[in-house]
Amino acid sequence: MSEPDLFVVCKNCSSEVSPYVTECPYCGQRVRKRAPKIEKNGGSGSSPRTEQAPALPRLRRGEMPGIAPDTRPYATFALIGAALLLTVVLSSGAIPLTDVALLGPPGEQWWRVLTTLFVHPGLGYAFITLVAVAIFGSHLERRFGPVVVIGLFLVCGAAGAAASAAIGLPALGANGAALGLLCAWLM
Repeated sequence: MSEPDLFVVCKNCSSEVSPYVTECPYCGQRVRKRAPKIEKNGGSGSSPRTEQAPALPRLRRGEMPGIAPDTRPYATFALIGAALLLTVVLSSGAIPLTDVALLGPPGEQWWRVLTTLFVHPGLGYAFITLVAVAIFGSHLERRFGPVVVIGLFLVCGAAGAAASAAIGLPALGANGAALGLLCAWLM
């Protein structure tokens, strides 16, 4: 096996240069196209092995206290699915908007405070609101469970809709519920 050169002579300025550089430090002329490969392990010819980090198994229920297992947020998916389903049903004209939306004071139709959470005036508004519900609802559900998420969604959304109706504005969508989930996640 040949030994590496101790130096390389620059063709431009005739200076002795280290073989591990590609340009002459004195004149800047290119000496080599690429630097020679430096062998690890004292020049042995074996290929370097990369060690992979051990793969951790999925977290099981009760394995670590205070940390929820890896589960899917089914309650959050159900809330989003219900909102999308009711929005599609309303856009088809099967149910009039005035039966489920809170467009004024609820009066004797108190259920409209809850059903208005699932009614969105447009797909863009529904997309933004339901993405926020998906992000924060899934995090909260994995941490505290589905009952907390459904309860927060309904209570915060109904409170937001009631506050909106109290000042005379129409309440449509789950923006109050999404903001309630965001605030709960921040706490």
